Amino acid sequence: FKEGLTIVCGWPKGIVTPISASTKIRWFLTDNWYIFLPFAILALMVYLWLRTGRDPESGRSSIMPQYEPPKGATPAEVGTIIDEKVDMRDISATVVDLAVRGYLRIREEESKGLIFSSKDFRFTFLKPGHAADPGLRKHETEILNGIFGNGTEKKLSELTNKFYTHIPAIKDALYSAMVTDGYFSSRPDGTRTLYIGVGIFVAALGFATIPLTAEPNVALIVCMILSGAIIAIFAPLMPRKTKKGAEALWHIKGFEEYLSRAEKDRLKLDTPETFEKLLPYAMALGVAEQWASAFKEICREQPEWYEGAYGGSPFDTMVFMHSLNSMNRTVATTFV
Repeated sequence: FKEGLTIVCGWPKGIVTPISASTKIRWFLTDNWYIFLPFAILALMVYLWLRTGRDPESGRSSIMPQYEPPKGATPAEVGTIIDEKVDMRDISATVVDLAVRGYLRIREEESKGLIFSSKDFRFTFLKPGHAADPGLRKHETEILNGIFGNGTEKKLSELTNKFYTHIPAIKDALYSAMVTDGYFSSRPDGTRTLYIGVGIFVAALGFATIPLTAEPNVALIVCMILSGAIIAIFAPLMPRKTKKGAEALWHIKGFEEYLSRAEKDRLKLDTPETFEKLLPYAMALGVAEQWASAFKEICREQPEWYEGAYGGSPFDTMVFMHSLNSMNRTVATTFV
């Protein structure tokens, strides 16, 4: 009474047909399909990158030094084409480019405290009424509006918690220009956002299955998260350049090579004007130090658009570049 009972039943082999291997595999795949989902997503993303994300061939072979930027491209556009993103480096390079072109003057100011001294930069607007200037691109107009507003003079420190409201418009203008000028088939930021959004949605679907079962399927959740992560990882690779954009990228890489090793192309470095004209491009490409070093023995006078404190020392391009780097670092923190 109330004791366990075990019944053993057996029959000769052959009476019951065993389950075939193909059936077992089919049942396993049906019950555990999600295990293969990350591999399927990876294969799909590679296919999409080959079809819609990979840049077309430029038709060029090896990189050759180019002594000018692509025709009509501003420093910010050059910086955006090469890495497909609008960085603060592109914006600060535009500020210097506007100064070189005579739209503003930059003055370095230093105030001494009890222990430490602080450095600030004053911008003076030289061309009021710039809104109707055909020589300005939209992102350049937005930068000038962000700095000066309705005034003609502004300290960099005064732009804290103010300039950042203009950054979305600046980025929007640059990304739109990438499409308008024919460098990209669609806005690169929009393409990245689309794939990141899809990746997040796929990962979220894994968590959405939790209320649907008595016990959460951990394997399913992990596979959905991995699948979403794969899509998001591919997002930076998916913006696609046009044929013109691929050729511009080839040109910019050659231009970057020239700027970074200009001492080997000394014949091209004939005037200080060359240094000033191409300096904003070197800043946007991250090779400004090499560019300034190449002109160390050529440029002996401070540019008219910049007023710095050198303590009576002769003008030196490396000291000048140090001051600009200080301004760029301040811009990077102040503008955002």
